[in-house]
Parts: sequence; C-alpha cells; structure tokens
Amino acid sequence: MNIKGMDKLEKQLIEIAKAKGLAKGIQKATLRVENSAKDLSPVDTGFNRASINSNVFETYGEVVAGTEYAMSLEFGTHKMVAQPFMYPALEMNRNAIVEDIKEALRKEMF
Repeated sequence: MNIKGMDKLEKQLIEIAKAKGLAKGIQKATLRVENSAKDLSPVDTGFNRASINSNVFETYGEVVAGTEYAMSLEFGTHKMVAQPFMYPALEMNRNAIVEDIKEALRKEMF
C-alpha cells in the first residue's frame, strides 16, 4: 500500500527529530564548556567565575564571561600575562562536544 505524501511527512518528522536532538546536544555540550571554563577561570574575587554563563539557540550555543576584564584574562595585556580559561575549556571538551551532539541526535532519530 502506498500513502500519498508519506515520504514528505517522513522527511519532516526526521527534520523535527534532528532539530530537537541538535538542541539537546548543544545544551549538554554548552553546559560542559561552561562548567570547565568556571573551573579554569582565575579567581581573585570570584566575580569573573560567577559571570560565566551559557546560552543555547536553535543551532548553536555560546559560553560568555560577563566581566569587563574577561578578555584581558584570556589574552593578556602588555602589563599582564594571559590566563586563558575559555579556549582551554573548549579544547579540553572538543571530542565530548561532538559525542554529546551525536548521542542526542541518535536518541531523537531512533
């Protein structure tokens, strides 16, 4: 038996599952990087560490530090050596991020 429009419906359902899975994977991966960045952030007053948070959008996530001096900590200045925390947090989780997204997609698709 052949149902008219079934192929189109199947494709739409797959796209919905991918989008839902992608969002879940991005959320998990973004939180992973946020937690690592907090762990790696230099601490004097703790204000920079407390300012680190993440946001998840439809197809991507971001981790941000909300202090005015976060960039100076990450990259250094002519008066201060760099104390990176964001880039190392991303790098140390690179493989896990890919796995988080793959796993979430797999769960939604099958």
